This record gives sequence, structure tokens and C-alpha cells, in this order.
Amino acid sequence: MRPLLSALLFLCASAALATDYPIPAGQFADIRYKVESGDKVVIAVSPAPVQRADGLEPGRFIFAGKAGTTYTVRGFIVNFKAERLVPIDDTVTFGGAVPPGPTPPGPNPPAPPEPTPDPAPIPADGLRVLFVFEADDLSKYPRGQVNAMYAKGVADYLAAKCVKGADGKTPETRAYDQHTPMDAAPKLWRDAMARPRSSLPWLVVSNGKTGFEGPVPYNPADPADLNPILTLLKKYGGN
Repeated sequence: MRPLLSALLFLCASAALATDYPIPAGQFADIRYKVESGDKVVIAVSPAPVQRADGLEPGRFIFAGKAGTTYTVRGFIVNFKAERLVPIDDTVTFGGAVPPGPTPPGPNPPAPPEPTPDPAPIPADGLRVLFVFEADDLSKYPRGQVNAMYAKGVADYLAAKCVKGADGKTPETRAYDQHTPMDAAPKLWRDAMARPRSSLPWLVVSNGKTGFEGPVPYNPADPADLNPILTLLKKYGGN
């Protein structure tokens, strides 16, 4: 079977066509590849995306990039049982120019929402943070809220302050699409995802003693301002 399999895989590979996806300024790339039962999808993007959504269905890939930058999406869809290999070699080009300078002074941003007192949203010691969103609506959310979920400054703070998981290395922070299957997830994350939400994107912060549940805070006047989200996180995780 190996010569036949190799021939079939080669024929499929040679038939694949590269695609360029132009993305309008300020929007996310939302790429969907056709997958069938038993398919395995392997994708790598270069350079690294600015933001990337987790918890999506197989074959779907959502990410944000820098304005005026072209990203290469390479990988493959393989099904050994069906003897099928579909290579992926596409490009994604984000429109727009270099962002302008600082926004002129405007109205003060709203103060971060008041925290919900005891009991802690996640009843376990240490800082844990959960972002919940709808993948289909990522491009519709205020840019400031998306930055609050995925910006490097926020990721660096969570990596430094969140308690580590069972492997002793992975920070206990999650960003899930609201439809992500949770059957195989640890119970504390299943319970956190089951808590009521009144809107999306939604934020859950817990340090085991108290915490916060509410909309992801941001500055409407300056989407790049991370002070609202960092101020809230530091209230429960410290400086």
C-alpha cells in the first residue's frame, strides 16, 4: 500500500492552489478549510499573528495581523485512512497603514467595573482568568476589547501572575469561544464556563478569595490603552 499511498498523496498535493486573502483594515482574518471526518489539520503562520482565537472548530483559523503586512499560512490537511493529503500554502494580507500617533485628549475612560465580592468565581487558590467570546463576532467587537483579551502586555502579566497548571509551567488563563466543548476540560474550567453571562466578550477573574465577573473593560477613546484591563487584573493579582 505504501507506493499507492505515496502516489495518491502526491497527486493531491500537486493539485492544490495557493490563495491570497486580502483583509480590510481593522478586521480579522477568518479562514475556513474544508475538512472531513478523520482529517487532521496542521497550520503554521509566519510571522507570528498579533492575536489568535482559540477553541474553534477544525479547519477554521481566526487571527489578527499588523496593518500593511502579509502573512504566510502553510501546513496540510491529511487523512491517512482515506489516503488524502491537501497541502496549504496561502497568504493573508492585512490592509491599512501604520497606525497614527496618540489620540488627542478626550473624555476620561469609564472606571473599571466594581468587583463581585465573595464567593470567588473560581473556588481555587491563585489567580485564574477566563475570557469568553463568540468567534463569529470577533470582528464586530470594539477593538479595545479584543486588545484587552490578546495584547502582549496583558498576556505577559497573566503569564507572570497566574498560578501554574498541573504541568507546573502553563499559566491558568483561558480564552474560549462560548461554544467550545468542555467535556474533557478540568472541572474548575467547566464550572467557570457554566457561570451566567449577560454579554460577550465576558471576563472572569478569581484569586480564590474574591474576584470579578463582567464585560471585558476597555477605553473607547483609545483602543490601544490597556490600563482598564490591567488595572482590574492587578486588583486581584497584584503588581
